[in-house]
Parts: sequence; structure tokens; C-alpha cells
Amino acid sequence: MSKFIKYETLLKFQGDDFEVYESSDMINGRQYHLSIEGYIGVKKLSDLIDLYKDFSNLFYNFLKDKNYPEEEIKQWNTIYSSRDIQICFEGNCYWVFLKEYKSSYIWNLYLYLQDVIAQLEDVNKKIKHANI
Repeated sequence: MSKFIKYETLLKFQGDDFEVYESSDMINGRQYHLSIEGYIGVKKLSDLIDLYKDFSNLFYNFLKDKNYPEEEIKQWNTIYSSRDIQICFEGNCYWVFLKEYKSSYIWNLYLYLQDVIAQLEDVNKKIKHANI
């Protein structure tokens, strides 16, 4: 059986540094993907957090404008959770690398982005406190 995959870009921000796209195939059905470029170097981590927040606001408005239904997400009573985030400091710049995130529900991408932003803000507070 042939697995034909169709891709469609739904939203781009800052060129294609931030992208939401949809894929569909005969086996997995519809999947939504969030891809964020890691090679964006900034002097202050807060500058990158602001950029993520700008994209988050744009993405939220996109979801509302396109009338994507908000799915109720049932959560476990989570004690600890961590996303796959790598934060580097090289060449006097901060760099953040994420794995591409995908879900069959587009709102999960938005929730993932909110979680990433919260973790980056937490790390930024620790960096400021440690005077790094």
C-alpha cells in the first residue's frame, strides 16, 4: 500500500522561522505540526521569549479566526513534566532548539507552545538569579 503524504502550510511567522503545517496520509490521517527554527541567536533569552510570545499571539488569533474547535484536553494529575528543549549559550548568544511537535489536534500545538514559553521564562529567571 502506498503512503501518499500531503503537506499544507497553515501559518508562517518571521519568514519560515515559525511554521504550523498540516500533513495527511492514508495511514496516520491528519496531523498538525509546529516547527520552530533553532538557529535564531539572541543576546538576551528574554528577546527570544518575546518572539515566541509574538508567534503565540498570532497563532491563537489564527486558530480563533479559522474557527478551529477547541478540544477539551483531559490531563493526568501530572507531578512533573518537561518538554524536549535545549538551550545553548554560544558566541555571546542564546539559542533554543526544540524537537518538531505534532498532534492530531491543532490546539495541542498552541498548548505545547504555551508550555515551552513557561519553561523558557523559568530558565530565564534562574539565569538572572545566578547572574549567568
